[in-house]
Amino acid sequence: MSNEEYQVLIRRTGAEARARCVEGASEGDRDEVARAIGGLDDSDVPMVLADLGGHDTVELLRVLDAADADRSRPSVIFGYTVKGWRLPFAGDSMNHSALLSSEQIAGLASTLGADQDDPWAAFPDDSPEGRLCSDRGELLDLRRRSGTRGPLLESGRPLSIEVRVADRTSTQQAFGDTLATLARVPDIGPRVVTASPDVTVSTSLGGWVNRVGVYAAKEAPSFDDPPSLLTWAPKPTGQHIELGISEMNLFLWLSQFGLTAELFDELLIPVGTVYDPFVCRGLDALIYALYGGARFILAGTPSGVSLAPEGGAHQSTITPSIGIELPGLHAYEPTFAQEVIWIMEEGIRGIQEP
Repeated sequence: MSNEEYQVLIRRTGAEARARCVEGASEGDRDEVARAIGGLDDSDVPMVLADLGGHDTVELLRVLDAADADRSRPSVIFGYTVKGWRLPFAGDSMNHSALLSSEQIAGLASTLGADQDDPWAAFPDDSPEGRLCSDRGELLDLRRRSGTRGPLLESGRPLSIEVRVADRTSTQQAFGDTLATLARVPDIGPRVVTASPDVTVSTSLGGWVNRVGVYAAKEAPSFDDPPSLLTWAPKPTGQHIELGISEMNLFLWLSQFGLTAELFDELLIPVGTVYDPFVCRGLDALIYALYGGARFILAGTPSGVSLAPEGGAHQSTITPSIGIELPGLHAYEPTFAQEVIWIMEEGIRGIQEP
């Protein structure tokens, strides 16, 4: 049967559900369907029909172990669940904002073995469940490890990036020059890592890449015919990661590299670049990165007419509110090249701040 029919079926009385199961079966299968559910009381029929296994933790652990044991090919697990499982409005198409009454909560508490007087009571501290929650909570609480962030420069002196600014230049050029200069700052440069979804050169990262290299787990052969203005020789010591055309991957990358201090006790300064119209392509990952406490610098640049006929499609159309309204994000719109340098200094300072 269709999913829509099934969701309605499990909300019927037992007698109705039994009849619809039997009558809805093909003629040759009706006797078998009737026998399969014949031993059930009417009151149990809807619950049995609704038990698809997606909430079976033991079964889920079993198939996860099975998938983990076979690394020779990808595995996919489908957990079919019923929304509102074991609640009075399970499977109801209108249950998106449904709430339980106090009486229903008390009834649910009794079926789950919870305290009916205080269904939301925490597990006792000395219980196995209480100890597990405490241990996992301590492991997952990144705030307790904020002490791993701190000034990278000796004596905590402020960072001052000395970049020569031409009389007439662009903020995008200033950004590239600032990063290239950072490569030579002893305490900061080795900790800066950059990533870009296929716009490395057009977001002015060329000078930086020439100084620090492109990252690869193993050194890759170069097939370019020299000479070239850009040195693209992937190797394990590189500090730039090329992601291909995937803005979502960029923000996922920033979210994880922005937590290396808390996760691995090693502070990195992640910098991502993207054409700013395409920030929206990875907005979910950006929001979750901010909620997770990740620290990073994102440079969103319009490509202008640099892509000739494509220029209009890549012009900046992003609404400033995406930068202004997201919690934990400081947004800047520089007009002058010197501002870019100050913004980069401020961003690096913020990444180090506990």
